[in-house]
Amino acid sequence: MIKINLLPVREARRKIELIQLGAMVGVIVGLTVALLMAWHVTVTAKVALSNRRLHQIKEQKKALEPELKKVEEFKKKKERVQQRLDVIADLEASRKGPVSMMDALSDATPPRLWVKTLSTGEGLIKMEGLSLDNETVALFLGNLEDSKYFKNVDLKESATSQVSGLRLNASGKWDRAWASESVSLCGGWTADD
Repeated sequence: MIKINLLPVREARRKIELIQLGAMVGVIVGLTVALLMAWHVTVTAKVALSNRRLHQIKEQKKALEPELKKVEEFKKKKERVQQRLDVIADLEASRKGPVSMMDALSDATPPRLWVKTLSTGEGLIKMEGLSLDNETVALFLGNLEDSKYFKNVDLKESATSQVSGLRLNASGKWDRAWASESVSLCGGWTADD
């Protein structure tokens, strides 16, 4: 029988396998390093691009700051002009309001009724007057209530009195509140109880 020594073949095969394994590990490590380097280059490029954009935006901001200041100054001027226009509109409305209210009072006053005193304060108009009868007072109060300039009309007191030898059936005190948009100085006023 012939004896063959196969040991050197096995050892040669192991060396080849180890060389192949080392080459495979080397290729994998090389590919991993190459991929990591490519990723690093890509991220670095993106960071550089972002930094350039940021720098450009900062430069644009610096260039626009004088314009922004002009816009802010313009807004402030516009606000001041608007405030002045509002004051002028309020003054114009308050100038016309009392005249219109007095005209409405004149229209609401029936014959045989006289307003002796008229005072204003705290949003109220207080009047005292004389009338020949209670029906005229009731008509006057109804006319005032129907007017767009008065609300919460209230008769405080009514009594008979003598004036210049004439016996008057009713004299009264009335409280009125202004209630018109046209009278800008009195919005939301209520009658005093």
